[in-house]
Amino acid sequence: MNCPYSDCGAPLDAVSQFCPICGRPVNVREPARKEETAAANEPRATIPVKPRPMTGVGTLESRYRALRTIAGVYQAVAILILIVAVIGALVVFLTSTDLMSPFGQPSPRDYLIALVPAGSALVTGLLIFLVLYAGGEAIQVIIDIEENTRATRRLLEQR
Repeated sequence: MNCPYSDCGAPLDAVSQFCPICGRPVNVREPARKEETAAANEPRATIPVKPRPMTGVGTLESRYRALRTIAGVYQAVAILILIVAVIGALVVFLTSTDLMSPFGQPSPRDYLIALVPAGSALVTGLLIFLVLYAGGEAIQVIIDIEENTRATRRLLEQR
């Protein structure tokens, strides 16, 4: 068996799918001559195709109202948790120093010891804030990507 292309004709194995010389697929017929392809590429009468309108109801702003609300709630709760964490850390710090020295002025050592629970409360609040706020932002980013995709499609359809 030989390569089916007239400009190659290299010998082939029985199981070859591609010609080892020209690299073209073996199981297709030889391409048409230039005269045949020129006739096939002649301009034909075509019916103009109008782009399909985008489906869906409402504008992009009203499209994902529930997701926008959820993202806003996540971010609002995150800010509230940050405020509560800062106030809570201050309360923990001040009450810890008072509990350690009930009959006098707290020593510098008492302040350092009180920083451990106060710092833990603050770091925990910051982590929760970051997770919730990032979740809200992630939802916003996904909505923005979808809106940009639709806007790009609209621009391409206008061409």
